[in-house]
Amino acid sequence: MLSMQTKLVKISTVDAVVNHIKAQIATGHLTPDAKLPSERALQRQLGVSRFTLREGLARLQALGLLRIEHGRGAFVRPEVSRRSLQDVLSPMFTHRNPQHLADLMQARALIEGEVAAQAATRRSEGDLACLEDHLDQGRRCLDDPSAFGKHDFDFHQALARIAENAFYRLFLEAIAAPVGEFLADHALSDHNRQAAAESHQAIVEAIRRRQPALARDLTRRHIDACHTNYQKGLARPTSKEVS
Repeated sequence: MLSMQTKLVKISTVDAVVNHIKAQIATGHLTPDAKLPSERALQRQLGVSRFTLREGLARLQALGLLRIEHGRGAFVRPEVSRRSLQDVLSPMFTHRNPQHLADLMQARALIEGEVAAQAATRRSEGDLACLEDHLDQGRRCLDDPSAFGKHDFDFHQALARIAENAFYRLFLEAIAAPVGEFLADHALSDHNRQAAAESHQAIVEAIRRRQPALARDLTRRHIDACHTNYQKGLARPTSKEVS
């Protein structure tokens, strides 16, 4: 229940325009180099004035997210930086907030599923050797929660490098902080570490066999299972609660 002293923060129409386009970029509806609709179309779509729209676009250009070319229109910058994406994404989640965590895991499942599928298509023998090294590292640190949490993070980053998609890699780098925190907490459970290691093995096998659909499905199921196991761990009573 809201406190009677809670004050809602009002945002301007310009801020609303900026937030809307940021979200379109963050969710992949607007990809690097994509051209935005015309000013007239955006005005109709968003229900704003020409002045408000132009002010919003100017702010996005200042943030490094858009490139505005007079006579041609506005484009998402192809070199969207990690810092730019963090500016877009960081206010949207914290893994300590249950709803934000659910949103983050859903986004990870969608993006990283495609990463794994592309990795299965594009991988080289050298890439497979790299993934095998990651699996070996994971097996060696199964009894070390801190080390396994770092391994889990590094494994998924390795898949993004193999996929050779710059936007996917930048997106995963931009959400590295909350994902890293989540994986560190997730790895505190013996069961979670063992389950994750087995999932990683299955994903690598699908990539080895060049089975993109299976790699995608296994990765999505893996991330969903991590979220579920983490929630179950939070729901278990601690020793203090039981006593």
